[in-house]
Amino acid sequence: MIFSSLEFIFIFLPIFLGIYRLLPSTKRNLLIFVSSILFYGVGLAQTARSLPVEKQANFLRLIPVYVLLFLAIILFNFIFHYKVTLFKESFVILVFIYNNFILSS
Repeated sequence: MIFSSLEFIFIFLPIFLGIYRLLPSTKRNLLIFVSSILFYGVGLAQTARSLPVEKQANFLRLIPVYVLLFLAIILFNFIFHYKVTLFKESFVILVFIYNNFILSS
C-alpha cells in the first residue's frame, strides 16, 4: 500500500484519523506506532500479490522477518535517540552509518 493508493486514502486513513481523534492524547503515540507497523505489513502483502505465483509463497513467508527487522530498526533508533541526547554528536555519526547500511542492504 502506498500513500496515494485508494485503499490508503479511503480506508486506512479515515479509520486511523477517527481512532486518533477518539483516543486520549496519552495513547496517540501508541496508535501511530501500531498503525505504521500495520501499514508496512499490509504493503508487503500487497507487494506479494503482484509477484508471479511461484514467488508469492516464498515472499509471504518472509513478511514476518521484514516486520521484525522494521521493529528492530525502530527499537535501535529509539535507544540511540536517548544516547544522542546524552552524548550529542558522537552517536549521530554511528546512527547515520547504521541506518544507511540497513537501508542499502
